[in-house]
Amino acid sequence: MPHTPGPWRMSGSEKDNLRVVIGADDYTISLVAGQRRSRSENIHNAQLIAAAPDLLAAAWRAIELINKPRNEGVMEARSVLAAAINRAGNLAEGRS
Repeated sequence: MPHTPGPWRMSGSEKDNLRVVIGADDYTISLVAGQRRSRSENIHNAQLIAAAPDLLAAAWRAIELINKPRNEGVMEARSVLAAAINRAGNLAEGRS
């Protein structure tokens, strides 16, 4: 069975330290509730998990581009991957 399709999003109450990652079908993907983690760290962890479908899509697209004849897609693949990694990294580090 394939993974739950994206986009995934983070949800949670401002009152507690629990964050929920929800799929496009509105069902829970993951609960993030580290007892020894700060509220901010749990938010960033949940945002990184929520970015997983976008990162996977970028990786598959990069593979398609890299496999073009005569390496024609290498620069575009680099751009696709860099954008996805930067977006996920910014979310995970609170620079959204």
